[in-house]
Amino acid sequence: MGRAKVPKVKGTASAAAPEEKEDREPVRVKNLYEAGALKGALDDVAREVVLDAGYEEDVFITNTKIILGVAAISAALYAQFGPGKFPSTWWTVFGCVVAYLILTLAMNLFTSKMEGDAFLVTRPFRGCKGLRVCSRLPRYSDQYSLALVDRSDPSL
Repeated sequence: MGRAKVPKVKGTASAAAPEEKEDREPVRVKNLYEAGALKGALDDVAREVVLDAGYEEDVFITNTKIILGVAAISAALYAQFGPGKFPSTWWTVFGCVVAYLILTLAMNLFTSKMEGDAFLVTRPFRGCKGLRVCSRLPRYSDQYSLALVDRSDPSL
């Protein structure tokens, strides 16, 4: 998800230092009883606040997941549409299925190791190793918890 650009409104000119204020649109959720939509809206606001604080999202994780996914899909497409008919090329199909399984497993392990429950992982910034931002909203609960932890913390 990209960051929404927020227009800045300059303060009034005075003898004191002018301050810039940001006008943020209120969070709008169509159905407040849908926990997934509510959690998604709150996560988007948390993401925007962290990114506005100067942190940058680590896109290496997303790019690696895309590359592994494309490689797995390529193996599956080659197994489906590769040269020859099935009985004579069953070793090729078998190899493609094994490659698909290995690539999908690698993508899932990479995602669970690098992201975990986090919806935002940032690059190192200001002497910090980076942040992992994750949240929880239990079902049938109104208690939204947001955790900002060190990027290398494996406890989340």
